Amino acid sequence: MKRRRARVGTIVFGLTLFYFVLIGRLTFLQLIRYPSLSSKARNQHFFKVKLDPRRGDILDSRGRAIALSLERWSVYAHPYKLEDKEKAAVILSSALHMDKETILEKFRSDAPFVWIKRQAEMDEYKSIKKQGLDGIGFIEGAKRYYPHGQLGANAIGFVGVDNEGLEGIEKKFNNILVGFPGEYQAERDAQGKEISSYIFRLIKPVEGASIYLTVDNVIQNIAEESLAKAIKKTNAKGGTAIVLDPNSGEILGMASYPTFDPNHFNSFPQNSYRNQAISFVFEPGSTFKTITAAAALEERLFKIQDKIYCEDGALKVANYIIHDHKPHSWLTFSETIVKSSNIGLLKIGQKVGRETLYEYIRTFGFGERLGVEMPGEEKGILPSLGAWKPITLATISFGQGIAVTPIQIVGAYAAIANGGIFNKPYIVKEIIGPEGVPFKKHFSTEGKRVISVETSSRLREILRKVVEGGTGRLVRIDGLDIAGKTGTAQKVSPQGGYSKDKYIASFIGFMPVDEPKILIGVFVDEPQGIHYGSVVAGPCFQDMAKQIYNYLWLGRANERIYYGRYPERISKAIRD
Repeated sequence: MKRRRARVGTIVFGLTLFYFVLIGRLTFLQLIRYPSLSSKARNQHFFKVKLDPRRGDILDSRGRAIALSLERWSVYAHPYKLEDKEKAAVILSSALHMDKETILEKFRSDAPFVWIKRQAEMDEYKSIKKQGLDGIGFIEGAKRYYPHGQLGANAIGFVGVDNEGLEGIEKKFNNILVGFPGEYQAERDAQGKEISSYIFRLIKPVEGASIYLTVDNVIQNIAEESLAKAIKKTNAKGGTAIVLDPNSGEILGMASYPTFDPNHFNSFPQNSYRNQAISFVFEPGSTFKTITAAAALEERLFKIQDKIYCEDGALKVANYIIHDHKPHSWLTFSETIVKSSNIGLLKIGQKVGRETLYEYIRTFGFGERLGVEMPGEEKGILPSLGAWKPITLATISFGQGIAVTPIQIVGAYAAIANGGIFNKPYIVKEIIGPEGVPFKKHFSTEGKRVISVETSSRLREILRKVVEGGTGRLVRIDGLDIAGKTGTAQKVSPQGGYSKDKYIASFIGFMPVDEPKILIGVFVDEPQGIHYGSVVAGPCFQDMAKQIYNYLWLGRANERIYYGRYPERISKAIRD
């Protein structure tokens, strides 16, 4: 009897223990593991497919497309629905120009959904669509396309296969252009197969905003072709050209060489992606002399006709001998610019003084990034005031010992041209949302006065004389009133000192002189043979100025060449 009771007790104890273990396990699963198990169950019961949004367009100032997204269809498969996988692979291989074995490998997947090809061409989509293959589907999307090819490529940049901006404006404004992705979530059965008649949730993608630039496509084309011609003619390493509205700071054109086609960016070396207008840092040479002259005139230290002794071409400063490219004795203040005398500007800079000259240099925008709406902008090199020695003041006065970017020196000349107001150059005009609602306008900033109207007028007259009979006389154009300044700067040698055979040739000019509407800066890196700015950069400026005058003032442009760069199928749409 006792044994029987013991066995019953053991059984009862075991059942009781099992009951409490079961209750504990259920409590653990229901209360503690519930969130993770519930999520896992949902993931097994449903699956999601991301729907890419249409990327916003990039357009020029007149609404002509520079970058757009064309309709494309991405091809996918439900492997479990394919009755004859071999036949389907043959059809897809032929239509999509893909390897058949690669497609079959996708078909062997256990996943209920696999991508076959993202962003297929329209003819590929149509070819597959008419076959009516069960288990093959399509999702509408868009592919980035640059209808002008290389036009504006260094500023615009490009996107990768995942629709993310990788360079230029595409990268800088990616979050605005890309939009918001959508998705659909479908239910699947116990075998993991989609219940095709039921879409659990559909979130439509939101199209990205579009960006209107200050750039004019015709002017951009003129700048690129003229620059490329000059660089090829002189066998130069590269260069850049900028066209600016000096009154507003709007960038009308921005060319770099070498360049690339963003439709096939992987076929070009990475150095061709560089936007040299904002990233090329160089000693400006004689183009900087105008900044020193501006400080002297604004401080009323000189008058235009004041005489300066230029030491017959050589002057010792500290332990250095400063030379002029051609010896001069007495020159007027104006003539030191017209004839581009290093010694003349050195003496002007010494009278201005290091503290005052430093402040003017900063006021004109040097030594800091201007904030142009593109990645990769450099700030140049401006020695701190405490590091200035007598030789530093001397050399900076005529453009050595300081390094600038093309956009900085062009922006400074715009202030000289427009009456003394410094406007930061900018390239984005406005952003328009997907519903046509303005997202952001007025990327320009309020200008600041850096010199008086009187000083600006005097400098414009001096720069006019540079073109009429000075170092810039080769850029003269009959019937056009042009002012400007040449620059021929030795490049700094990696071994120290200055190179004897590597130069930066430049010319910055504007027209018409009294009421400037267009300012052009041309910078050519390491021209071979003749390297003077007047001979290398001057003709490029002249070529651009003639064509831009014909386009803006006379309403004429060689549109046959311009529009001939577009594929025929979209040229009419872009013109409209």
